[in-house]
Amino acid sequence: MNLFKSKHKKSPPVAYTTDPLPAFLFEPSPKQRELAASNKPRYMLYSPPHKGLIRLTKSLRLAGHLPGLTPIRVHVDHGMLEVIGLPGVETFVEAHSKADAPNQTRARRLLDQVEIELKDGHVRFSTPPGRFNQHCQSSFTITCPKGRPVTVCGAYAAVRLSDFTAGANIETTHARITISNVGPKVNARVKEGIIDYSGDQGSARLFAGWEINLNFTSQTYTGELDATAEGPVRVLIPQGFATPFEASVTKDAAFVCRADFQLQINHRKRGGRLLYRFGQGSPLIRLTSVNGPIVIDNALPLLTK
Repeated sequence: MNLFKSKHKKSPPVAYTTDPLPAFLFEPSPKQRELAASNKPRYMLYSPPHKGLIRLTKSLRLAGHLPGLTPIRVHVDHGMLEVIGLPGVETFVEAHSKADAPNQTRARRLLDQVEIELKDGHVRFSTPPGRFNQHCQSSFTITCPKGRPVTVCGAYAAVRLSDFTAGANIETTHARITISNVGPKVNARVKEGIIDYSGDQGSARLFAGWEINLNFTSQTYTGELDATAEGPVRVLIPQGFATPFEASVTKDAAFVCRADFQLQINHRKRGGRLLYRFGQGSPLIRLTSVNGPIVIDNALPLLTK
């Protein structure tokens, strides 16, 4: 299989920028802590967000249905999923949905299609068909032991994982995958989407149909990382970063390094592409952009009070 051969007809060239990667992409997400621990859905009616419509929301929280540290498998379509690893042994599953409709009956009918199915370590989130996306939106949260392996399969679903120590496999389409402090093995793939990855260790294989953003949080990355994107690969690293890497771009694409080691990078041609290398020995980090630029910058130091 030729990784660099597209199955689609050629599109006009995209003008990618080489601006630095914004650090706010890797900030923690807001925590939602307002739900009561109940197995019954809670509905709330709000004033009309648009003329002629009412907004009805539905919240549901389940606990105690997925005991232990066995692998957890999640399936989600048309929504936003966040999975958070925490100390402890209990797993909680939450759903938050909102529907806009001309009346409560129609709004309730949409929300009643938002369901959580739990069975044998498998979590399935059901939502209304995609054509109702603009009228009914859902976000899902799973908090579980950080030592629990996680597999996520999504479609048109954004996925965010943080703080797991037993590995993760993630695949979705037409959305964004965000991964923070997950190891020891990570496999993530998104068709027509973006991957944001932040960490300092692990064996990670990442593929994105659009772009990949990487944030290395230590001067040394322990493990191996392979990141391939159809478009740009943007990287933030701390000053003094010492892990050897290799970056591959087409001969017509840009490689931009504004990091403190920029004068230590060597480059050569191979197979019609340009390879840029830093460090001694075999590269532990491999970056590939099929058609776009690779941009590397030093992360700005955090301000201390």
